[in-house]
Amino acid sequence: MTYKHVRKNVTIHGHRTSMSLETAIWSGLEEICKREDITFNQLCSLIDRSRETISRTSAVRTFIVNYYRYIADKCSDRNCIEGKVGIGLELIAVKSD
Repeated sequence: MTYKHVRKNVTIHGHRTSMSLETAIWSGLEEICKREDITFNQLCSLIDRSRETISRTSAVRTFIVNYYRYIADKCSDRNCIEGKVGIGLELIAVKSD
């Protein structure tokens, strides 16, 4: 299976940089921004603040997995979440397990 990487410019903590991620990851970030009513740069800055020793792109991928795992867990009893997840995104960003 082949995954296309796309490089995009982002502003993190006021500094312009770029990240190369798979198109599915970019789509996931855009969806989360819409659901949480947060800008793309704000979300990337939040994720970056929470990372410690892992790369920025790994932190983004981990955040997306944690975000959707949280939703899946909340939907396990058919009480699915619509809109914001209802907890601080920082709590999702710091989970690494």
